[in-house]
Amino acid sequence: VKGLVVNGLAFDADFDSGNCAKVEAVDAETDFNIWTSPDCMGQPHETPFRTWFYFSVQGFRKGTTLSFHVQNMNPQGKLFKHDMRPVWRSLPSKPTWDRLLYPVVTTGSKAEDNFVLHFKHTVSSPAADVLFFAFSYPHGYNECLLRLARLDALFSREPVVEADCLDASSLCISPQPGASASSHCGATIVTPRAGGPGLQPANAATDGIPAQADSATGACEGGSALSSDAIGKLIEQAAAAAAAAELPEAPSGVYYRRELLTHSLCGRRVELVTLSGSNGMLDCTEEPIAGLFPGSGERPRQFEKKRVFFLSARVHPGETPASFVFNGLLEFLLREKDPRAKRLRELYVFKLLPLLNPDGVFFGHYRADTLGLNLNRCYLEATLERHPTVFAALQVLKQLSSRGVLEFFVDLHAHANKRGCFIFGNALPFERQVETVLYAKLVAANCLWFDFNGCEFSESGMYHKDRRSGTSKEGSARVGVFKQTDLTFCFALECNYNTGKIVNKLQPVQVAANQKHPVSPPPTPPRGAQLKYNPRSWKDVGKAVAIAVLDLRQENGASRLGAEGLARMRSIAAAWVRAEARKASIKAAKSAARRAKRDASDDDDDVDDDDDDNEQEAAAEGGRGPPQTLKEKANAAPAGVSALPRRPSGHLSAGPSSRVPARATVRAAAPTPRTQPVAASAPAPLQRRATAAVADVKLQPPDAAKPPARGASFTAVLARPQAFRPAHCRPAVKIAGRGTVPSDSDLVLRNARPK
Repeated sequence: VKGLVVNGLAFDADFDSGNCAKVEAVDAETDFNIWTSPDCMGQPHETPFRTWFYFSVQGFRKGTTLSFHVQNMNPQGKLFKHDMRPVWRSLPSKPTWDRLLYPVVTTGSKAEDNFVLHFKHTVSSPAADVLFFAFSYPHGYNECLLRLARLDALFSREPVVEADCLDASSLCISPQPGASASSHCGATIVTPRAGGPGLQPANAATDGIPAQADSATGACEGGSALSSDAIGKLIEQAAAAAAAAELPEAPSGVYYRRELLTHSLCGRRVELVTLSGSNGMLDCTEEPIAGLFPGSGERPRQFEKKRVFFLSARVHPGETPASFVFNGLLEFLLREKDPRAKRLRELYVFKLLPLLNPDGVFFGHYRADTLGLNLNRCYLEATLERHPTVFAALQVLKQLSSRGVLEFFVDLHAHANKRGCFIFGNALPFERQVETVLYAKLVAANCLWFDFNGCEFSESGMYHKDRRSGTSKEGSARVGVFKQTDLTFCFALECNYNTGKIVNKLQPVQVAANQKHPVSPPPTPPRGAQLKYNPRSWKDVGKAVAIAVLDLRQENGASRLGAEGLARMRSIAAAWVRAEARKASIKAAKSAARRAKRDASDDDDDVDDDDDDNEQEAAAEGGRGPPQTLKEKANAAPAGVSALPRRPSGHLSAGPSSRVPARATVRAAAPTPRTQPVAASAPAPLQRRATAAVADVKLQPPDAAKPPARGASFTAVLARPQAFRPAHCRPAVKIAGRGTVPSDSDLVLRNARPK
């Protein structure tokens, strides 16, 4: 929507990362239905991803309670189950984002495809402000460019600012000493919001969302509403002020280089930042790569005996926590007085790629690019024409790997289902696997919010297929880069949008005696209520990702591990890897046994000629013949026991026997698959189920006054029928053989069969 007035309120989403397809008034004046646009709305490659929303409201009255009902969201039930709330802010009076005060309500279900998110907000802002509401904390394309422009100013570089509705005065940047003021005033305009490959006009009708005119359908109560361009400028000014506050100064002895890696399909910049210490810098530069770095000058310098840490983010545009993790690591590296940051700059070259999907970010997509593609499944088949951003990142990574300097690759994401912050790694040989697990444990040792128990390093996780698209994770960044570089430390780091399961207890920092600058410990989290993640939480994760590298290399002068901490954690990591290997082996053995059992049951269909003759004779005499279907085979009695006719639940039939006392007691074991008895070698869970489902059965003959005749039928009375689980199972038994059964003896029903 753009400049749409409904019930006196002006709605707009035609700005960087905005997403709102339609607004409709409900009964009350301040009650509105909202529709969000799917990725690539109205195009042949439109996707079903409808989660991200971000819109503005003007013309409200202070004290009014606004209610919104998002009608067509994907059912993110696991988020809202744990009290996930959208965020809001008010410009210019309140530039920081906060979660809504009131809990949200959800109705409908995924199965019925009628999920609706209901949330409300009581206005406390001045009437002249612009209110903003979003699914999670936004971080747009222009905001990323403004942060890079801030870095340019800090390091006396000429900034390259490309942003819609942005002029130089919004940068809030003062030149560094020695730099000319005129070098900080350039600004150009990029592709308009409604242009480019795969993009649609703003008024297109799609997916049951009628087209809605941009012209106002009434008068805004607050007077003339701000245009989309003015709203965009307001957002940019707030972003520039935040960048100036979060990046106050440039430390000394830092090498900084910003490059245009390539352009996206819509012509937006894909940036690559090189950051390191000035020590070890060589005269030679990195080699150019064909088709990349258009219009740039010389490549960054090479460094002697320095390894490379490569960090990328936002391949999925709606996963905004990834940008805050990225900013946390960047801000930590630029600390002037932190010895850990200085040591990292001395040891490593950091390659930072802030936006892998700038078009999707700008257009308010949740998961896809402008061609409807999930770029995190294209790393094995990326091309410059169709996937330019992923292709360019891969070429740089392969070049660094061929030089033997690439050591870490971390791709940043957000997660909507699994709570916490955690790492997905690759399955590796034992020694290499121990190192990757150790690194994850070191991140947890330096971060309150990182959950090691949520980490996964399985082989199945490398090849799992998406349920919707059928594409495999083999094409994801962490697996694709690993397959093309054989890199040990190759991870996808995930952060939940909402909250985690645990809060780590961090050990105190062990500061050296000659340490000049004290290292501030993290604030102690409040006790009691469940903690919610915010940008500061995610920035702490980014900081821990960097500190863990120092701990791994035993170069941390302010470590939390102590003197023998790393050796102890490495032994713990090795034990964890062995335990996981045993679990995987047991799981594989069980799977193999199940497959062998299925194969054996299939082989039962192949019988010899004698058996065929007997079965044909039985059929000729009026019998049913051999079981043909799987259901009949499952209900068939084992060898040596004749089949029984079905009886009502709770009845058993006794076959030929010498003499069965009137009060014989039978204990019925739990029903087991394929009529097999529960053997002593059965898996422990099955044995436990069999023991727990025991019921007393009493046999009552037709005439208790005289002994029953051979072959007589008995009625079975279940003394404890509630013990049978599941309820639809029918116990049945055939007592075969000769001889008497002693009074009050225990018999096991070995042929309890499912219905």
